[in-house]
This record gives sequence, structure tokens and C-alpha cells, in this order.
Amino acid sequence: TLWDARSASSLQSLTAPEALAKRDRVEVASTSRNVAVVSLLAVEGPKFVVVDRSCTAVLIDVRSGKVHASYSSSSEPQRALPPEAPRKPTTGGVFVAACCSQPRRDYVYCVTEEGFLYAFVTQTGVLERILDLGEACSGLEA
Repeated sequence: TLWDARSASSLQSLTAPEALAKRDRVEVASTSRNVAVVSLLAVEGPKFVVVDRSCTAVLIDVRSGKVHASYSSSSEPQRALPPEAPRKPTTGGVFVAACCSQPRRDYVYCVTEEGFLYAFVTQTGVLERILDLGEACSGLEA
């Protein structure tokens, strides 16, 4: 539900779209899921990236409630992890966080509970690459 900050009244309720239910979100279409993260993306009107602890995040227009793009951890990346990478992501990993690249917002970044970062092209939903956050952050400890 989208709330008005001044009046605390409900402006609009958004649900999992039926178009995505036909793909990998069948369970979301039949049951209600709690939203884990909503990230504002103010490109061509107000839109939100919504993550609900499933393998798909969606870009939703605030005004119409329509889905403009979806981002799935089941997608094949254009640039895969190197063959010598110590860990590989599980197909269909559960997204737990999302944010948008700054300042142009060309990419949506989604993180799985396994610790992999998925970089998607915002407008098309194409998975550009996957990064292992554990490997990328190793050696940063003080």
C-alpha cells in the first residue's frame, strides 16, 4: 500500500501482477507476500523497485500500478562469473535487497540472501552480471 505522508491515508494498493505470475511467481499470485524493500526510481515519472523475498523484483509505476520491467535471479547474465570463482549462485536465489545506480539510474542492483549482487539494466530487465559480494569484500576487514 502506498500511503500519503501528510494525511496517512492509503493512496493505492499494489499487488503482484498477473503477468509475472505466469513466469516464476505463481505462488505470489495466489498468496499475499510481505514486501521486503521498496526503492524509489524517479526516471520518467515516479517508479519503485519492489522486492518481496522471491526470485523476482519488479519496477512498478506509482501512478498506474503497472509493471515496467522485472528482474529475475533465474536469468542468464551477459557476463558470467569466472570459471575459477569459488562460489556459484543458486538459480532462482531469493532477493532480499535492491537499490538503483546513482545518479543516472541505469542499473538496478538486487542482492540475494546467499550474498550475490545481480546488476540489471533498469529499462529492459536484462541481467548484465553477477558479483559474489563475499569475494568482492574479502580483505576489507580492519
